[in-house]
Amino acid sequence: MNLISYSSFSLPNVNEIVGIRFIQNLVYHDNRLENINLTIDEINEIYADFRVNGCESKYCKEDNQKIIEVLGNIEMNKYCLETTDDINIFKIKDLNKLLYKFVPFPEYTGIFRTDDNLILNGKIQPVGAADLLNKIVELNELINCLVVNIDKYSIPKYISIVADIHYQLTVLHPFNDGNGRVSRAFMNWLLRLKKLCPIYIDSENKEEYLEALHKIDLCNDTTCLQIIIVKAIIKTMAELHKSWN
Repeated sequence: MNLISYSSFSLPNVNEIVGIRFIQNLVYHDNRLENINLTIDEINEIYADFRVNGCESKYCKEDNQKIIEVLGNIEMNKYCLETTDDINIFKIKDLNKLLYKFVPFPEYTGIFRTDDNLILNGKIQPVGAADLLNKIVELNELINCLVVNIDKYSIPKYISIVADIHYQLTVLHPFNDGNGRVSRAFMNWLLRLKKLCPIYIDSENKEEYLEALHKIDLCNDTTCLQIIIVKAIIKTMAELHKSWN
């Protein structure tokens, strides 16, 4: 990774055509990772109407939970790619609220779970609710250390820490719903701080992604997840280069 020059690549502006295409692809694949299987044409139509009409979009009034969550996913990821807010682990509450911004009762979102969760057929199981807040505070210390010392880290070392944070956040499973999408959006926020291209996990590679997380669970080895992140960064760079040319 140190051999790759980032000087000719800038982060995508989500309000310009290149950034819009990136958000469309990100949301398409991110939703499919969570079994929300809308087509890319449906995603594009929803996003186009939302960009023109904002909260007055016909899709904001939909009863279809999948469509409502697409809108929220767009809002959440745009925030992570644009915000100038300081980052900390408790910002995931705001991300969860954005993800469920258009649901009928948004006031009940962005709240850490108080019950133990079991992921059916899941290879990774969440920490118990009794330990959740302490683990969140511990993870926040790691994030604060990363941000304070960000210029001291090489790109490979930075990515290795981001991979570890992503895994830890996945295991914490802090909300009753939306954890995967929130953790991946938060990962892009961390990558952006280092001026690295944002990524999405290709839904065709879902099993590889889950296996990489599972391997950390078994062996405490983030190498496979780091490789996935690096490949995704390079893929984004290639897509941006193609779009700009």
